[in-house]
Amino acid sequence: MNPTEKPVSIAGASRRLEIGNDGTRRLIAAGMLEVVSGTKLPKVTVASIEALEARKMVSIPCDVPILRVPKAPEELGASMFFDPTIASNAGYIEEINRKLIESGRDTELFDPARHKDYRFSGFWQVASSNIEYLLAKKGIILSTIAGFVHEGARILSVVDEIDWQRRKVLGVRPLLGEELKPYLGFLPSKAIGPSVIRPEK
Repeated sequence: MNPTEKPVSIAGASRRLEIGNDGTRRLIAAGMLEVVSGTKLPKVTVASIEALEARKMVSIPCDVPILRVPKAPEELGASMFFDPTIASNAGYIEEINRKLIESGRDTELFDPARHKDYRFSGFWQVASSNIEYLLAKKGIILSTIAGFVHEGARILSVVDEIDWQRRKVLGVRPLLGEELKPYLGFLPSKAIGPSVIRPEK
Protein backbone atom coordinates (compact mmCIF):
# COMPACT_ATOMS: atom_id res chain seq x y z
CA MET A 1 0.00 0.00 0.00
CA ASN A 2 1.18 3.50 -0.75
CA PRO A 3 1.27 5.25 2.67
CA THR A 4 0.35 8.56 1.02
CA GLU A 5 -2.97 7.22 -0.28
CA LYS A 6 -5.81 9.20 1.18
CA PRO A 7 -8.91 7.61 2.78
CA VAL A 8 -11.83 7.25 0.41
CA SER A 9 -15.54 7.86 0.63
CA ILE A 10 -18.09 5.14 1.35
CA ALA A 11 -19.02 5.16 -2.33
CA GLY A 12 -15.36 4.80 -3.29
CA ALA A 13 -14.88 1.91 -0.86
CA SER A 14 -18.01 0.25 -2.25
CA ARG A 15 -16.70 0.49 -5.81
CA ARG A 16 -13.37 -1.05 -4.85
CA LEU A 17 -15.00 -3.90 -2.94
CA GLU A 18 -17.72 -4.31 -5.60
CA ILE A 19 -20.54 -4.17 -3.06
CA GLY A 20 -23.38 -1.77 -2.30
CA ASN A 21 -23.09 1.26 -0.02
CA ASP A 22 -25.34 -0.45 2.56
CA GLY A 23 -22.91 -3.37 2.72
CA THR A 24 -20.01 -0.97 3.22
CA ARG A 25 -21.83 0.75 6.08
CA ARG A 26 -22.52 -2.62 7.73
CA LEU A 27 -18.84 -3.54 7.41
CA ILE A 28 -17.96 -0.27 9.12
CA ALA A 29 -20.49 -0.91 11.90
CA ALA A 30 -19.00 -4.37 12.47
CA GLY A 31 -15.48 -2.97 12.68
CA MET A 32 -14.35 -4.70 9.48
CA LEU A 33 -13.63 -1.39 7.75
CA GLU A 34 -11.84 1.44 9.50
CA VAL A 35 -13.10 5.00 9.32
CA VAL A 36 -10.78 7.94 10.00
CA SER A 37 -11.89 10.53 12.53
CA GLY A 38 -12.06 14.26 12.06
CA THR A 39 -13.69 14.30 8.64
CA LYS A 40 -17.06 15.84 7.81
CA LEU A 41 -18.17 12.77 5.84
CA PRO A 42 -17.09 9.18 6.65
CA LYS A 43 -13.79 8.25 5.02
CA VAL A 44 -12.54 4.67 4.89
CA THR A 45 -8.84 3.83 5.22
CA VAL A 46 -7.22 2.27 2.17
CA ALA A 47 -5.46 -0.30 4.37
CA SER A 48 -8.77 -1.71 5.65
CA ILE A 49 -10.17 -1.84 2.11
CA GLU A 50 -7.10 -3.72 0.90
CA ALA A 51 -7.39 -6.16 3.81
CA LEU A 52 -10.90 -7.09 2.65
CA GLU A 53 -9.82 -7.20 -0.99
CA ALA A 54 -7.21 -9.78 0.05
CA ARG A 55 -9.94 -11.91 1.61
CA LYS A 56 -11.42 -12.45 -1.83
CA MET A 57 -8.32 -14.49 -2.63
CA VAL A 58 -8.75 -16.83 0.37
CA SER A 59 -9.78 -20.38 -0.48
CA ILE A 60 -12.20 -21.29 2.31
CA PRO A 61 -11.95 -24.93 3.47
CA CYS A 62 -15.02 -27.00 2.65
CA ASP A 63 -14.17 -30.33 4.26
CA VAL A 64 -17.39 -30.15 6.31
CA PRO A 65 -20.71 -28.56 5.33
CA ILE A 66 -21.10 -24.84 5.96
CA LEU A 67 -24.28 -23.02 6.93
CA ARG A 68 -23.77 -19.56 5.47
CA VAL A 69 -25.89 -16.89 7.12
CA PRO A 70 -25.76 -13.55 5.32
CA LYS A 71 -26.89 -11.21 8.07
CA ALA A 72 -27.93 -11.41 11.70
CA PRO A 73 -31.43 -10.15 12.58
CA GLU A 74 -31.31 -6.44 13.35
CA GLU A 75 -32.33 -6.93 17.00
CA LEU A 76 -29.24 -9.08 17.62
CA GLY A 77 -26.75 -6.46 16.46
CA ALA A 78 -23.74 -7.20 14.22
CA SER A 79 -22.92 -10.55 15.85
CA MET A 80 -24.62 -13.86 15.08
CA PHE A 81 -24.22 -14.82 18.75
CA PHE A 82 -26.79 -13.80 21.33
CA ASP A 83 -25.22 -11.10 23.49
CA PRO A 84 -26.56 -11.23 27.08
CA THR A 85 -25.65 -7.56 27.59
CA ILE A 86 -28.34 -6.56 25.05
CA ALA A 87 -31.74 -6.49 26.77
CA SER A 88 -33.67 -8.27 24.00
CA ASN A 89 -30.95 -10.93 23.73
CA ALA A 90 -31.00 -11.53 27.48
CA GLY A 91 -34.75 -12.12 27.25
CA TYR A 92 -34.31 -14.69 24.47
CA ILE A 93 -31.54 -16.46 26.40
CA GLU A 94 -33.65 -16.66 29.56
CA GLU A 95 -36.64 -18.05 27.64
CA ILE A 96 -34.57 -20.67 25.80
CA ASN A 97 -32.80 -21.73 28.99
CA ARG A 98 -36.18 -22.17 30.66
CA LYS A 99 -37.39 -24.40 27.81
CA LEU A 100 -34.21 -26.47 27.97
CA ILE A 101 -34.58 -27.00 31.72
CA GLU A 102 -38.22 -28.04 31.28
CA SER A 103 -37.20 -30.59 28.64
CA GLY A 104 -34.34 -32.01 30.72
CA ARG A 105 -31.56 -30.58 28.55
CA ASP A 106 -29.67 -28.77 31.30
CA THR A 107 -26.28 -29.45 29.67
CA GLU A 108 -27.23 -27.19 26.74
CA LEU A 109 -27.98 -24.08 28.81
CA PHE A 110 -26.21 -20.85 27.96
CA ASP A 111 -24.25 -20.04 31.11
CA PRO A 112 -21.11 -17.98 30.38
CA ALA A 113 -19.87 -18.46 33.95
CA ARG A 114 -19.66 -22.23 33.36
CA HIS A 115 -19.20 -22.52 29.59
CA LYS A 116 -17.29 -19.61 28.05
CA ASP A 117 -16.94 -21.40 24.71
CA TYR A 118 -20.65 -22.06 24.18
CA ARG A 119 -23.19 -19.66 22.70
CA PHE A 120 -26.65 -19.42 21.16
CA SER A 121 -27.03 -18.30 17.52
CA GLY A 122 -30.22 -17.55 15.61
CA PHE A 123 -32.86 -17.05 14.41
CA TRP A 124 -32.06 -18.96 11.23
CA GLN A 125 -34.58 -20.06 8.62
CA VAL A 126 -33.24 -23.52 7.81
CA ALA A 127 -35.07 -26.71 6.85
CA SER A 128 -34.97 -29.48 9.46
CA SER A 129 -33.43 -31.84 6.90
CA ASN A 130 -30.52 -29.43 6.39
CA ILE A 131 -30.00 -29.05 10.14
CA GLU A 132 -29.95 -32.83 10.56
CA TYR A 133 -27.36 -33.03 7.78
CA LEU A 134 -25.20 -30.32 9.35
CA LEU A 135 -25.31 -32.00 12.77
CA ALA A 136 -24.52 -35.43 11.34
CA LYS A 137 -21.53 -34.06 9.41
CA LYS A 138 -20.28 -31.82 12.25
CA GLY A 139 -20.89 -28.74 10.14
CA ILE A 140 -20.05 -25.13 10.91
CA ILE A 141 -21.93 -21.86 10.62
CA LEU A 142 -20.31 -18.78 9.07
CA SER A 143 -21.91 -15.35 9.27
CA THR A 144 -21.14 -12.90 6.49
CA ILE A 145 -21.50 -9.17 6.02
CA ALA A 146 -21.71 -8.13 2.37
CA GLY A 147 -20.21 -11.53 1.57
CA PHE A 148 -17.18 -11.21 3.88
CA VAL A 149 -17.00 -13.80 6.68
CA HIS A 150 -17.43 -12.13 10.06
CA GLU A 151 -17.81 -14.96 12.59
CA GLY A 152 -17.81 -18.74 12.68
CA ALA A 153 -18.84 -21.57 14.99
CA ARG A 154 -19.20 -25.32 15.20
CA ILE A 155 -22.86 -26.38 15.24
CA LEU A 156 -23.64 -28.56 18.27
CA SER A 157 -27.43 -28.72 18.58
CA VAL A 158 -30.80 -27.07 18.00
CA VAL A 159 -31.85 -25.43 21.26
CA ASP A 160 -35.10 -23.86 20.12
CA GLU A 161 -37.47 -23.93 17.15
CA ILE A 162 -39.96 -21.28 16.12
CA ASP A 163 -42.96 -22.17 14.01
CA TRP A 164 -42.74 -18.94 12.03
CA GLN A 165 -40.68 -19.59 8.88
CA ARG A 166 -39.06 -22.72 10.43
CA ARG A 167 -36.59 -20.52 12.31
CA LYS A 168 -34.13 -22.18 14.66
CA VAL A 169 -31.75 -21.22 17.43
CA LEU A 170 -28.54 -23.24 17.52
CA GLY A 171 -26.18 -24.17 20.32
CA VAL A 172 -22.69 -23.52 18.95
CA ARG A 173 -19.01 -23.39 19.89
CA PRO A 174 -17.42 -20.23 18.45
CA LEU A 175 -14.37 -20.56 16.23
CA LEU A 176 -11.74 -18.12 17.44
CA GLY A 177 -8.22 -17.03 16.53
CA GLU A 178 -6.26 -19.51 14.44
CA GLU A 179 -9.26 -21.84 14.22
CA LEU A 180 -11.34 -19.14 12.52
CA LYS A 181 -8.53 -17.70 10.37
CA PRO A 182 -8.81 -20.16 7.42
CA TYR A 183 -12.49 -19.23 7.02
CA LEU A 184 -11.98 -15.45 6.90
CA GLY A 185 -12.64 -15.18 3.20
CA PHE A 186 -15.44 -14.13 0.89
CA LEU A 187 -18.69 -16.09 0.44
CA PRO A 188 -20.97 -14.09 -1.86
CA SER A 189 -24.50 -15.34 -2.32
CA LYS A 190 -27.66 -14.19 -4.05
CA ALA A 191 -29.73 -15.94 -1.37
CA ILE A 192 -31.55 -13.62 1.02
CA GLY A 193 -31.47 -16.13 3.85
CA PRO A 194 -29.20 -18.94 5.05
CA SER A 195 -27.82 -21.47 2.59
CA VAL A 196 -25.92 -24.74 2.96
CA ILE A 197 -22.59 -25.22 1.20
CA ARG A 198 -21.79 -28.91 0.82
CA PRO A 199 -18.24 -30.32 0.70
CA GLU A 200 -16.80 -30.85 -2.75
CA LYS A 201 -16.64 -34.52 -3.73
